[in-house]
Amino acid sequence: MDEHKIPEKGLHYYYNRAERIEKASPQVRALYENPPHPKKTLLSSLTDSKPKAALFTVIIVMCLMILFMTYLLPENQTTLDGNSITISSIRGNDSSCFVVLKKQSNKKNAFTGIVTASVSPADNPVGNDGKAKFHNYTIVFTAAEKEEFRWKIPFDSQKLVFFLQAGTHTTSFRVKVE
Repeated sequence: MDEHKIPEKGLHYYYNRAERIEKASPQVRALYENPPHPKKTLLSSLTDSKPKAALFTVIIVMCLMILFMTYLLPENQTTLDGNSITISSIRGNDSSCFVVLKKQSNKKNAFTGIVTASVSPADNPVGNDGKAKFHNYTIVFTAAEKEEFRWKIPFDSQKLVFFLQAGTHTTSFRVKVE
């Protein structure tokens, strides 16, 4: 094995880093002495520590939930004190809308009694006289599992805002007029 050993004196090194840096320009020497820090991207600055990454994840999840609730869930359905409520609106021949409210009890102890429904146009809730265009209707939920209520609204609008109050519980939502 000793016969394959190369003697140290006979070798000539063609590359010497120290020699090469000595011959380089001052800018190259400055780069080797102080290497540049990698640029931080927006994503790396938001996730460079565990608390920041957790906060960023929570923000993303909340945004996805809001998008899901806004675009994928039906806008004309809600619940009111144990009752599932669906409202639809149809445009009439004269400048009015017809509203259909369907109630279905979700549980045995769902609310029964007087419900106040207030309706207003979403695009122009204030009339020419400066007063709000709210129309209030009183309906009564009974113990029946399914009920349907219909009434005529004296104004025409692309979207309607509904406020329903049953006892101390209140809910509101928008309905597109078809």
